[in-house]
Amino acid sequence: MFPYSRAELKQQAKASLAGKWGKVVGLYIVFCIVTLILNFSEIVSTVSAFISVAQGDVDSAVTTLMAVGGPLSFITSVLISLVSVSLTLSFLHFFDRRDQSIGKELIEPFVRGKALGTFINWLLNTIFVALWSLLFFIPGIVKSYSYAMSYYIAEDWGNQGYSVKGTEAINASKEMMRGHKWELFVLDLSFIGWYILVMITGGLASLFVQPYLLTTRAAFYRNLLQRQSAANVAYAPQGGAPAPDQGYPSQTYPAQQEYPGQAYPAQDTPTQAAPTHPEQTAQNFAHPEVPTQSDEPYHG
Repeated sequence: MFPYSRAELKQQAKASLAGKWGKVVGLYIVFCIVTLILNFSEIVSTVSAFISVAQGDVDSAVTTLMAVGGPLSFITSVLISLVSVSLTLSFLHFFDRRDQSIGKELIEPFVRGKALGTFINWLLNTIFVALWSLLFFIPGIVKSYSYAMSYYIAEDWGNQGYSVKGTEAINASKEMMRGHKWELFVLDLSFIGWYILVMITGGLASLFVQPYLLTTRAAFYRNLLQRQSAANVAYAPQGGAPAPDQGYPSQTYPAQQEYPGQAYPAQDTPTQAAPTHPEQTAQNFAHPEVPTQSDEPYHG
């Protein structure tokens, strides 16, 4: 059983966003504006096609819609999807209390040598989920949850100076989510009432709901990572067995009193890490200030 209840994960998410809602809403509004700008040419073309149909010029409408559905639509979809990755990781930063300015948050996954790893991870995620979805809708959903932690993992590795290669982050996510896909699915499902509110308010409530959901997912990742840190969590790949001093930098979590009734593990500043990739022998995650723990593999 997952050590934190859904209510506790949500409580942690809300605590990490407390006092920052102006910035949070601003970030989400900027994301919506960027998405709208990227979709602008498609919106204009679609409206133009409807006008052509209304005027009886069906051939012109078909030509316009074919242009919209071609390379332009593909490029737009790719860019929007990549910006969505930035949004997802922004709320991991909010949860970690290391958020930056809105502009920096939107470009963070693509700077400091992380761009290629972010793109490769996104591309393979998209391809694999699409292929599984061809078999049937349900396998695609299952795989999307299996790969759900890969963006967070790639971000953690990127912050260590390691750029994801191939399916490394996806494979690490599959291992991490083994036995936990259902927990994340139910966590997402618990927001259904909020999404009904979004529909009732014509989308306005999404300014609160989407950041809340994404931060709760980040809380899920960090808490699952803590649980597995003694067994299947190690340093980011460094081209072989990592040296003992290559661990992920310490990250201070918010004070325990912000989470009534909840406490993190004993150390005051639990250290974050990233799961091992298939070519790396599973080993302890040992920060110099944190006692070494069992190296029994995690079997989820």
